[in-house]
Amino acid sequence: MDSWRKVAADKLASSHNATISPPPERKPLEILTERIERLSRDRAPPKVASVADWSAVMRDAVRLIRDGWAEKALALGWTDLDLFGVGAKDSWDFSGLAVWLQGRELLALTPDDAVVRTETGRAWFRRQGWGHGKDADSPTIPLWEFGR
Repeated sequence: MDSWRKVAADKLASSHNATISPPPERKPLEILTERIERLSRDRAPPKVASVADWSAVMRDAVRLIRDGWAEKALALGWTDLDLFGVGAKDSWDFSGLAVWLQGRELLALTPDDAVVRTETGRAWFRRQGWGHGKDADSPTIPLWEFGR
């Protein structure tokens, strides 16, 4: 029978030889989900003129995550700003998909476009192109930085 000293020495030696695994890397969707869920529970930023408009954007952002559209978009090469971006100057001059949706039903996604149902038919959101508001080249920030 080994003494407690030998057992402790063996344990210590084996722990020095063991490799330490880095923590698992978080997936972009997990991070986005956490940020949008937290943001949807917060009050509207002070600079938002209409709390109702902010609430509508939050509903659409949560719906993109919940219904799997955000995951599909990321797999197609969309960025967090394509999905959840706004103008960097605390304005709506740039609209990511969550801002642009305005409650409309998302029907399809491609690497470049989103198609929604409208009252009169369909509308297209062009990722990194037209349909983003007044200034499509405006610098953008994510919704979780808007008005903060």
